[in-house]
Amino acid sequence: MNSYLSPLETIKKFFGGFVMERFLSFKETKKVIKTIIKSGRVPFIWGPPGIGKSTIGRDIASEMNLALYPLDAPLFQSVDYQAPIPNHQSKKVEIYRNGFLPEKGPALILIEDLPHAKPYQQIPIMQMVLDKRIGCMNFADDVYFIATGNREEDLAGTNPMPSPLLNRMIHINMAADFDEWEVWAKSEEVHEDIIGFLKAFPAEFSKLPEEGKKAFPTPRSWHMFSDCLKNISSEDEVRILAEGTVGGATAGMFMAYRKYLKEIDPVEIIEKGKIPLENARDKMFATIQSVTGLLKKKGEKYIKQYKDGITKFFSWL
Repeated sequence: MNSYLSPLETIKKFFGGFVMERFLSFKETKKVIKTIIKSGRVPFIWGPPGIGKSTIGRDIASEMNLALYPLDAPLFQSVDYQAPIPNHQSKKVEIYRNGFLPEKGPALILIEDLPHAKPYQQIPIMQMVLDKRIGCMNFADDVYFIATGNREEDLAGTNPMPSPLLNRMIHINMAADFDEWEVWAKSEEVHEDIIGFLKAFPAEFSKLPEEGKKAFPTPRSWHMFSDCLKNISSEDEVRILAEGTVGGATAGMFMAYRKYLKEIDPVEIIEKGKIPLENARDKMFATIQSVTGLLKKKGEKYIKQYKDGITKFFSWL
């Protein structure tokens, strides 16, 4: 007897049970979200903390001339959209609409951190997304919605979401992209040491939080650190604030960069064979990290092209 496999099961079997979902950059995500909104559907942007999901909503509202109404899902209560008010003359209870949410557009309701909301908070939001109504409020066709949230693997304390709600939205996975962020960071005058460090160590740009750790690197935390770095008066303060924004391990690497990596150019080492003369352990570590960061970023084609320079470098080690 032949067993039937669905198309997805067939793909999973062919690829060893693993199907890769695509993760979009900031620009790619914004473009797709606009298409979804113009189609009258509701997008959900999934991604780790601090990569710009909410920023996309704000940008789209501005670019499409929509009034923006942020809705923090974990804080959402029924009184935010309606409240019973007793009318002593008629001896009836009337429903008061407080204007927190718009019934008429053009407007964009940005539902933030939806997976963090409790089930009782998700139910009215589900009604809003499914039926474009909530309580006694009805939303016009030119009132649009974008939902955002962290994934379970982000260790962000999320709650399960009902399948009818998930099934009524179009789900987009977003990831941090350093090349895009670098352009933005330069325009926003993010501290040059941070940009330089992340060019050498792209893996430190955005990481999932480690269990039990309070600080971890994200585009947002690097921006916060940059604001502090511009006003710091001592290297001790640099270390303290680096640990408080991007975490201890990444802070240690950043401090090594401050001390040594400014003198190191991995492109010169690999492409021109200019091997450093110093071989102190800490500087050697910094050099290795800088070169491997370059090779990871450039990929296989670059490695094949400069295999002689790479061989020379590792011979030096």
